[in-house]
Amino acid sequence: MPRNPAVAELIKRACQERGWGPSELARALGLAECGDPRRLQRQHARRWIEGERTPGHWWPYIAQVLALDPEAINLPEPMPAALHTDTVASVLHLGRSDVERREFILASSGYALSALGLPDMDSITRRTKTALPGAVRVGQGEVAAVRHMVKALGDSASELGGGHARHLAARYLTQDVAPWLEGRFTEATGRDLFAATSQLVHLAGWMAQDEGDTPELRGLAQRYYAHSFRLAAEAGDPELSATALRGLAVQCVDLGYRAEAVQLGLAPALGGLYAVWLSRPLGRLK
Repeated sequence: MPRNPAVAELIKRACQERGWGPSELARALGLAECGDPRRLQRQHARRWIEGERTPGHWWPYIAQVLALDPEAINLPEPMPAALHTDTVASVLHLGRSDVERREFILASSGYALSALGLPDMDSITRRTKTALPGAVRVGQGEVAAVRHMVKALGDSASELGGGHARHLAARYLTQDVAPWLEGRFTEATGRDLFAATSQLVHLAGWMAQDEGDTPELRGLAQRYYAHSFRLAAEAGDPELSATALRGLAVQCVDLGYRAEAVQLGLAPALGGLYAVWLSRPLGRLK
């Protein structure tokens, strides 16, 4: 099968949690398939762990011995790296993927920590200078509209459940808010707009988390929370940044990533947005 880094990451992390290397995985797979611990050679297991190959025939047995979701073999590859260089492009890609009901990469501690290293603190200033001539002009009226919609969607979700309104939130983000994020605005308005959008994106994350406990929904919630943090950080709003990090930290606790939850929880206490710079090396952890 074609190489899929997302599947390799699942296999590698599950092995690490068990203290397994290629030999232990190969032995467990041989026993699972035919009862012979020598059935599979060590190098095959190593290639799957390192992402050099994606398992075909052996995938059901890998899912069995590592307690993985059998459907995870169909996960898409991660988004192109270019999308991670711009928060607006990245969050709109996430929202459109949600609207189109694409599958999502599962939640992971590495992704949660990597969020700390991603905000572009010059993003808004740069956008005020590079808006296209035909871009829509954005003012406080548009900011107020986003805030009002966040309240309306939040009230609906509280009463009817997160799954009822999440796709409404995603469509509002990608159809209504998107032109404003890519529009013409002053730096002050841009900061207010990014902060309001951070609240909308955080709400979408909560909706996904409230909707169910499937691996896909947990992964979707994690990505919304991470983007909420990035938007809030770029807006210069430490309170919203801390709220988004708290969402990521609570989710890490639920998933058993307690060390990562502590690091995420400490970030705001270390000095608001300054914690972003202190935590940048964490973004390289896998």
